[in-house]
Amino acid sequence: MNKLSLSKILDILAMIAIVVIFAVYIFKKPAFEITAISLIVIAILKMVASMLKASYFGRLYNETKQENDILKTKIEYLEKGIDKENK
Repeated sequence: MNKLSLSKILDILAMIAIVVIFAVYIFKKPAFEITAISLIVIAILKMVASMLKASYFGRLYNETKQENDILKTKIEYLEKGIDKENK
């Protein structure tokens, strides 16, 4: 399972947890500590999901940038070769 899929799953779990905590808060009125700890756990889930997503897209950006640089150097080399032939 890649990082992007895992981050989507964590985001979905966090959304479900928010709905559950909201329902529990409305119907059961739990102690403040339970609600606070639950929200902290949700925040940690969202943070991990965001870090995984950022890591995935950062790696993808670096690969694309490297490929783009290679293509730029090839184009420059070909343009210099064509310029020399025309002179």
